[in-house]
Amino acid sequence: MSKAYYYILSWGRSGRWYEKKEQLAASADTIRIGQQAGCDVRLGNEGIYADEVFAQIRPDTPEGWLLIPVSEYVGCFVNGSPVSLVHHLQNGDRIHFSETDYEFLFEVRQDGSFAREGVQRSSSLPLPVRILLFALLFVLLGFLSFRVIRSGRENAVREKALAAVRPSVLQIRVDSVFLVCSTAESDCIVRAFSYVRDEGVSINGTAFLTRDSLFVTARHCIEPWLNDISILRSNPALSSYSVPVQWALEAETYNQTHSGDTVYKVISKCTFAGGEDASEPLGTSFLSSDFVYDSSRDEIVELGSFSREYYWRSITGRFARRDMMLDDIAYAHAPLAGSIRLASAEKLPELLVQGTSLVFMGYPEYQTAGFEQSEGTVRRNYSPGDMIVHNGQLLHGYSGGPVFVASGSAVTAVGVISVLDNSGGSRVYSVPVSEMKKEGNDE
Repeated sequence: MSKAYYYILSWGRSGRWYEKKEQLAASADTIRIGQQAGCDVRLGNEGIYADEVFAQIRPDTPEGWLLIPVSEYVGCFVNGSPVSLVHHLQNGDRIHFSETDYEFLFEVRQDGSFAREGVQRSSSLPLPVRILLFALLFVLLGFLSFRVIRSGRENAVREKALAAVRPSVLQIRVDSVFLVCSTAESDCIVRAFSYVRDEGVSINGTAFLTRDSLFVTARHCIEPWLNDISILRSNPALSSYSVPVQWALEAETYNQTHSGDTVYKVISKCTFAGGEDASEPLGTSFLSSDFVYDSSRDEIVELGSFSREYYWRSITGRFARRDMMLDDIAYAHAPLAGSIRLASAEKLPELLVQGTSLVFMGYPEYQTAGFEQSEGTVRRNYSPGDMIVHNGQLLHGYSGGPVFVASGSAVTAVGVISVLDNSGGSRVYSVPVSEMKKEGNDE
């Protein structure tokens, strides 16, 4: 039994190699070509005249078909010659109409791939377009592969660079506190208090060691009695505070109510340790008086009553004195060098643009494993004289830790973690490292 004959009619706009080519396969059905709704081949009407049916293709014999023009206004042509009444279509005939720029190719097939009943439609892009799209896809896949590989390499380089500075991030511990009477000739310890002996645990924060042999931390990490002033105002009973806070009140009250060369100071003893669980002591200790910081913007607050007044020194920034928090940075000259590079003051506005990714390292108190690394972003463009405003889920213990901008192999410390704004959710303020330029402890 022989395979049934059918034909394929293909069409597209002449000269437009980039447009999709349409195709129709038929056998026993009458096919209408034109602009009217319901045409099997419906062409767009870009002229001013009404939609027309141009022609029909009707079956004649099991292996032959007729092209019949039906429009009085649109000319029908086969292989360039006009058709007035009817044309017996042959394999390879090319058809076009006078009112359109479409070209049609008529091809007869007998391969058994088409059922005699009904019409089948398909469409495809021209070969040059397909080649172009394939080439573009190949280029895109190559580009994406390159980006993935490059991103992977960049991340690997970045993580390697962060791992290189990791040993220079340390836990700082305040183990004991001294009330000191200081004169022009000497310092005399009046009283001593041990956090470890009396409370069973030291006060912990984070510090880091720079290439220039500096221990850098937050000032409140070496002077943990610098509490939020609102707590003191809400509870004026002196006996309810910890011993170091009581001594800080006592020392500031004496200094504000007496004149002369004698002043009182509260000084802490600090030690450093590293490792994942902060179990590797550095083997050296510092006094808070060994650190350099600026106290010129500290707020001196009067507490108590007329019968018994107290004075308190605060660095907690408030609405009118947000700049006080810039003093929450301290550094001491160390006996060894670390691996952390500090950003210059000139580079900070360029590095701290809103949306810039940041990396934090520290020893949060809640983290049983000790060391932790996390990330966040800059929330507001930095300008000189500002704190660095960023986000990040940073809790107690991260204070004093470094704020890094890391790009590839370049890891630069731009700030020191200072305070969490409880009213701002995850908003955190850090002191820019440029504040270390302020020399001198004027207490």
